[in-house]
Amino acid sequence: MINASHNPQLYSDIIFFEKIYRKYLPLMRKIAYETTYDYNISDDLVHDAFIKLADKFDLLQELDEKKRVAYITRTIRNISLDYNKKTNIRNQKKHDLFDDSIIDSIPDLSLITMEEVCCKNEKVETLLLVLGKLPKRDCRLLVCKYIFELKDSEISTKLNIPSNNIRQYLTRARRRASQEWSHLDKS
Repeated sequence: MINASHNPQLYSDIIFFEKIYRKYLPLMRKIAYETTYDYNISDDLVHDAFIKLADKFDLLQELDEKKRVAYITRTIRNISLDYNKKTNIRNQKKHDLFDDSIIDSIPDLSLITMEEVCCKNEKVETLLLVLGKLPKRDCRLLVCKYIFELKDSEISTKLNIPSNNIRQYLTRARRRASQEWSHLDKS
């Protein structure tokens, strides 16, 4: 361990960095959270930013207050955005699952006969069997497209697939699903 009391310059550097830490920690946490929407990850990203800032210690001492704030906020914002890119986290708030439009789309079950319910259950079971036999990517593509009704660009982002390949991959996935479906009908 380094004894800062024997080196006055080292001691003043430690005090300076500690002041920066205490002063900018809340701001950096706020920026990281606004980018990731996750408090746990935000704290980790803030500490990663301070590690990077420690490498630029001399620069931080030379900058005036406004430029220092800009440099620090840019650092945490870039680290947070890089984290989002690496983990494919979207920068938008999650949708409410019980939105009124979803509730309105639920059919009135009193109008459905028991025969229709049994028929739908058989189709759902068959569909689940088909999806279970497909490769993981095909299954995910079909679920994103037809269950979640995502656009091709959203599927591309979510599954980390180039957007210009989505249509071709969906065509192949539908073809394989259709083949599996016909195999199940035969047996």
